[in-house]
Amino acid sequence: MNIDVSKFRKPTIEDGEIIIPIDPFIYFDHEKQRLPRKHSKHFDLQRDTNHFLSFVLSDFEWAPDSSKYMVQISVTKGNDTLGAGDLDNYSKAILDGITHSRKIWKDDGQVDHLIVQRFYDNSRTSWIQVKIKKM
Repeated sequence: MNIDVSKFRKPTIEDGEIIIPIDPFIYFDHEKQRLPRKHSKHFDLQRDTNHFLSFVLSDFEWAPDSSKYMVQISVTKGNDTLGAGDLDNYSKAILDGITHSRKIWKDDGQVDHLIVQRFYDNSRTSWIQVKIKKM
């Protein structure tokens, strides 16, 4: 993986809800940072998102089953150029990455309620927060 993983924050569980913070990926060989999304020139963000989610969820103790899930993806557009992409591209990459990790659900077809929203905060860089809850 050519992403600096030293600053990744681990997911938490609060009130039965999994919270995954996603800060921009920092690449060793590029100055440009990226948030996970389906496509980007010169970056394989789906692969990198899969690696990221497998890494941050590696110690996660949650037995994947056939439950249905509610997922809320909040993209916060900060004072940079990140976070302005099409919302559906963020959600597809993240849901596929969680499925790839095999830590929460067996297939993203188990997501029956999906909320994807964008917020604006010019005080810092862009970031994403994912909240997952069994229905």
